[in-house]
Amino acid sequence: NGTDNPMGGSLTSEYRLIECGGGSKLPPIWENYKSIAQHGLFMRNVETTPIHPDVKKMWSPDASAPSLHALGSVIDSSYGIPAIVHMRAVPFYHPANIAAVATDNLVGDEAFNLVTKPFYNEKFLEKFTGKNDSNGEYMNARITETLNVLKSLSGKYNASSSVFNEEYQKAEDLLLSSDFNNKITEFSGIYSTYSSLISAALSESIPRVDADADGTSWGIYNTDNPDERAPDGYFDENDPENFFHEVITGANNNYATAYNGASNDQMATSFALAHFFIQNSSEDLPLTNSLLLNVGQLSNFENDTHDQGAVGHIIGFSKYYNTLLKCMDNFINEIGDKFDDSLIMLSAEFNRSPQYSGRGSDHGFNGSGCSMYSGRIEKPILVGEIKSEEMDQYKGEWGVSENPWSTKDIHNVVSKIMNGGQAGSTYFTEEEEIVLVDKDTGKVTSDMNLWTTRSGPGDLKVVKDNVFSKVGDILNKFGIKK
Repeated sequence: NGTDNPMGGSLTSEYRLIECGGGSKLPPIWENYKSIAQHGLFMRNVETTPIHPDVKKMWSPDASAPSLHALGSVIDSSYGIPAIVHMRAVPFYHPANIAAVATDNLVGDEAFNLVTKPFYNEKFLEKFTGKNDSNGEYMNARITETLNVLKSLSGKYNASSSVFNEEYQKAEDLLLSSDFNNKITEFSGIYSTYSSLISAALSESIPRVDADADGTSWGIYNTDNPDERAPDGYFDENDPENFFHEVITGANNNYATAYNGASNDQMATSFALAHFFIQNSSEDLPLTNSLLLNVGQLSNFENDTHDQGAVGHIIGFSKYYNTLLKCMDNFINEIGDKFDDSLIMLSAEFNRSPQYSGRGSDHGFNGSGCSMYSGRIEKPILVGEIKSEEMDQYKGEWGVSENPWSTKDIHNVVSKIMNGGQAGSTYFTEEEEIVLVDKDTGKVTSDMNLWTTRSGPGDLKVVKDNVFSKVGDILNKFGIKK
């Protein structure tokens, strides 16, 4: 904000949260997506283990309950595909012991073709058989062959004969649907649309991030004296490929262009899969009602703060989440009224601490979070108080939770919303009601919403209590009673 950094370097602008309606305050990237924020539930202080493999617990916290991406199939079993999984190493717990369909993390048409392999239309069959399949002979033969493969695999998943026969019949009805085969050709165009949206989002200036509030200059990076506390080699003014080269030299006076031309094929694939299957699913064509997706990373920017630290990641993550919100905005618009009965959950593994690690920051704990979006959420909700105090593990102030929520708590919230708040809809002991769901309308509210219960901005109460506590500690040292 124009003040000098005592460790070297200065900034001539500031990064501020913006008003998004309903009392909510969110980062600057939400400027063009306030309509999404109005349907958002933002949960802070989720307890996560700070190791990468434990990310699976966010979606599959315990084998005693269905995975989050299995809930759709449990609530409504009429869909032919229990879930589509575009993410590796996450278990799929389902009470009927049925399996999800996986993409093997392929992208674009390859991912779609893997999911729809048993559904191929006449053009595919003609290409590989050299014969026209106007009477459906070759298609039916391929379907029969595929179903027989599924039958041979049923034993692997301990599926009873009755369960398997039921699933077999649903798959056969679905695979023989001409409506689906007519829609298969749509996917490539949908994927291209999301790729273009990602490209467009990366070239946009974000007020207060890579541009000032009026859209000019280069926002928080408008500095002629960059902080150079990082290790040798982190800043290299002689190397144009160095991430901070433009900051150091002022080259082109436009640091923001570092992300122009980047891509994210995983994100484009994920949104295209969700778009295709949710939009095209219906009572007549029950494809799937659940997907677990990987939104990837930018092609020239790794989502790992070990490498680039806070400075690079303010703009890097802002650019990344701008692409995510632009894709999500398009998806919500495309599915229309289905958003009223849908739930989008965004989450990852663990948070990051201010503690120095490599070039950036280390793995954090008990301060992770997730967000959910649904037409059933009528105004923005923020839950999850934080504490602010000096900690031995980290240098400086760090907001973590004194009583973090577990991934089982997250599971309960998702299950309650998806089941419309019906009694017995949660799978784990509910210590406190994080959200309330009206059983008649399905609308979601929360008595714990910090955006409606606070009288002031931010964590004012927490900070004030912390200040008084520290003052008391100082007085005690001198034998003075509070």
